[in-house]
Amino acid sequence: MEKGLLKTIKNYWISLMEKKLPHYLPYEEKVIYLWRDEKTWWFRKDNIALFVIFSPNPKGRNEFAIELGWSKKKRFPELPMRPFLSTKEEIANPEKYEEATFRITGLREHQDGLGGFIRISGKDYETVLDNQMKILLEQGVPYLEKL
Repeated sequence: MEKGLLKTIKNYWISLMEKKLPHYLPYEEKVIYLWRDEKTWWFRKDNIALFVIFSPNPKGRNEFAIELGWSKKKRFPELPMRPFLSTKEEIANPEKYEEATFRITGLREHQDGLGGFIRISGKDYETVLDNQMKILLEQGVPYLEKL
């Protein structure tokens, strides 16, 4: 992703997270399971850590994904791959997993948990990110907070 665009969309997403989900705090711990340009937030609920991950396309395309994750071990999910859950059935049965991640697009009827990256440009980034925040608030956070 173009560095200027990456900085712009990352800063806009950070402002949305601060405004809409202030109880999700930036996750500052360095872990090998996160890519360099990803930004992660977390919320500890009872005996589980919940995560929202902003993930720019690692191949440099002007695309990103929002991932959701959790760990009953109260750490960032240590998984052999991310996203981890790839089917609707897996996403529908989170109780089977101590730790997991999947792309938020997996909550939609027509997509699996791997989903695709979302294209973004300097012209439409606010609309695109606002829409992803709406999906996060209406579907993603309720999903996570039921765990």
